[in-house]
Amino acid sequence: MVVLSLARPRAPPVTMSCVTFVNPLEVDGFAEPDGWGTTPAAEKPVLYFLPGMDGSLSTPFMQYCELSTTFELACMQHTDGLESRATFDELSAACADAIAASVADGRQVLLVGESFGATLALAAAHELQARESLAGVRGLVLVNPATSYRRSTLAAVGPLIAALSGPLFAPLYYLALVAFAALVLTPV
Repeated sequence: MVVLSLARPRAPPVTMSCVTFVNPLEVDGFAEPDGWGTTPAAEKPVLYFLPGMDGSLSTPFMQYCELSTTFELACMQHTDGLESRATFDELSAACADAIAASVADGRQVLLVGESFGATLALAAAHELQARESLAGVRGLVLVNPATSYRRSTLAAVGPLIAALSGPLFAPLYYLALVAFAALVLTPV
């Protein structure tokens, strides 16, 4: 997928293979013709929202209308939806690419991550810092960060579960997800 900016094009388009960024108000049909605020989207800072592990954009849904008065919303979605097998490094690189493109276009950015998305936001910010593209990022908000991910059972078992693909392994994949969720969500 190619991302083009309508603002001030100064950087080449960025190709992202595993994620895309959408405005959930437009996707769900709630966008107003002239936007919810009075400032054109190209003049607003961009709020990049990285969701939790499920990839759902529904958690902050009630805040989107108000946030869109101040920010242009850019919420991450997996290109392949629930079928995505992108690695953490691929996700963080794709997010960093999108944010760097906005910064190169002269846009101010607020990076918000929720749960797993908070860990992803930290990794993307770290990658942007290494690229020296962090100048336009004005803030990093971590909501319920899953910062112990690398020490978690999910980090050890998740890649094995994700490797179960193909028609013969599909039932095992879904069964493994349910079993893993029961393991993680069951109190001791």
